[in-house]
Amino acid sequence: MPEVRFVPLRPHHVQGIKLQPSQGRPLGFDYEPGPEEIRRMCEGTIAWAALEGDEWNIRVAACFGVVETFPGMHATGWAMLADGIGRAHLAVSRFARQCMAECQLPRVELLARCHDVEGLIAQHPGLDPGQIVALATAEPTPEIRWGMMLGFSPAHVLRCYGAIGQSVMLMERLSPQFRGRALREAA
Repeated sequence: MPEVRFVPLRPHHVQGIKLQPSQGRPLGFDYEPGPEEIRRMCEGTIAWAALEGDEWNIRVAACFGVVETFPGMHATGWAMLADGIGRAHLAVSRFARQCMAECQLPRVELLARCHDVEGLIAQHPGLDPGQIVALATAEPTPEIRWGMMLGFSPAHVLRCYGAIGQSVMLMERLSPQFRGRALREAA
């Protein structure tokens, strides 16, 4: 099996990846990043492509990174995984986890598809947001499991979110050195 190598993300990587079917319509709409979005992705604090193959037959197995929302403070994580990623998935997961562990930004968040919670909420209307998160993660989706593997924690279920009104988990990663900083500064 060819070794996976990681290179700084370039526009041709984003344009050349053949996405998994589940990633072709995130949040219910066809996804094709435009030139400005691709530029921001490539310039992100974390911006990598995972490549497989030799010099004659290179395949983009994944593209991933973070794009800063509030410079130096808050970013949104993203990933594009190739259809048939196979064995490269483990290498990509390990490398992405290492990147997140070394990330110096105080907050990084991502959105992950979760199981629809509307039926459960209709049956149990008094659930608080924490209980809804617990229900949504009782049987985590692959997207939630991957986020947790990268060091993210489920934070909140966004109900009826996106173009098709699905349940989506907001996941967050708070850098250890910044956790509780506001409380410490207020004391």
